[in-house]
Amino acid sequence: MLSRLIRQCLFILLHLVVNLLVAVKNIYRRLCVKLNYSNREQDVKTEVRIVLEHASNIRKELKHLVFFANTDEHSIEELARVVIWSLAFGIPFVSFYDETGQLKKMEEKLFYQVERNKKGIPGCIKWSNKPNLNGYTNGHTQSNTVVINILSYNDGRPRIANCIQIISKKEDLYVDTSNEFTATEFDNLLKLVYPSIPDPDLVLYTGPLCRTSGLLPWHIRVSEFILLNIDHRITVNNYLGALYKYNKCDLRFDSFGVLLELELLRLRFLDLLSVCVSVSLSEELELDEASELLLVEVLLSLLWFLEFFGGLGVVSFLRDISRKDGWIKAIFN
Repeated sequence: MLSRLIRQCLFILLHLVVNLLVAVKNIYRRLCVKLNYSNREQDVKTEVRIVLEHASNIRKELKHLVFFANTDEHSIEELARVVIWSLAFGIPFVSFYDETGQLKKMEEKLFYQVERNKKGIPGCIKWSNKPNLNGYTNGHTQSNTVVINILSYNDGRPRIANCIQIISKKEDLYVDTSNEFTATEFDNLLKLVYPSIPDPDLVLYTGPLCRTSGLLPWHIRVSEFILLNIDHRITVNNYLGALYKYNKCDLRFDSFGVLLELELLRLRFLDLLSVCVSVSLSEELELDEASELLLVEVLLSLLWFLEFFGGLGVVSFLRDISRKDGWIKAIFN
């Protein structure tokens, strides 16, 4: 009887202790949230000071930073801090590439979070699709300005495919009356579709996998892919560590050779895309809109693979048969 009473007392005592620990934990978490919210601006300013202290040690030029964002792993607060750090460091262009396109739907949240974090920090932040909201003062652009772009998979091959489809249906977009569409003409039209931003110098990613995820092959030919953190956490120390790694990286070829190779690669790819346009302009090829877009997507996927891995022999074969009538029959035969 006594042992049973002792067991009941011990059970009640254990229950009270557990409830007390849970209550203390909840109170502690609430206090941490309040302290974190109240000191958020101070933390951002501290991180900006840390970035400024290390900026002079990184001498390699960095014009365009691309960050592979994942809304399932990265919070809006973390992405907003990347913008502030880049503004303090002096990076002119910062792009967030989200393959799923979810970040584009959350762009307003990111915009307001960046504005909250930027209070008291000099410089301007210009959003590529909000030209009249930020980045300008009395009609003039400030020198310390960072341009933010949010990209997704649809800004790669699908956008090029749509561009080809539009060109094939609107002959007034080009002057030449022949069915041959040159690479130069297509390059000029692509410049109207894509924002005028430099090629990425540095691409930051988190997680165990490193992949291109659909970025344009000629854009990332000499880009440095550097792991920020394997567990998807974003901190100012990881950010600076990646910049220090980038500072130590050297190009595999001389600058002139790299630029020449990039230009040749870009022209080859655009020349092949112009073939797609010429085929779409052909009156012999009668497809509905969905089938036409699907055909262009398949061609782009094939050309994407060939150009990225340098399959020049197959590329030359495709160029030869594309100049002949009925080249689609040659492929399927």
